[in-house]
Amino acid sequence: MSKLIITEKPSVAQGYAKVLGVHGRQEGYLEGGSYIISWCVGQMMELAEPEQHDRNELQEQGQE
Repeated sequence: MSKLIITEKPSVAQGYAKVLGVHGRQEGYLEGGSYIISWCVGQMMELAEPEQHDRNELQEQGQE
């Protein structure tokens, strides 16, 4: 079974590939051994502003 690694950009994918010994380049991903390494373009996540958090959820988690 292959393991999927998703990175933020192609250069980061290349770094993982180098370390993991992945050499097979396909269209939009790298593949080799038991790895498939793909990438996105741009930021994958961002922080939410405080007012976007659900106050009840924060209370349940003891974070308020």
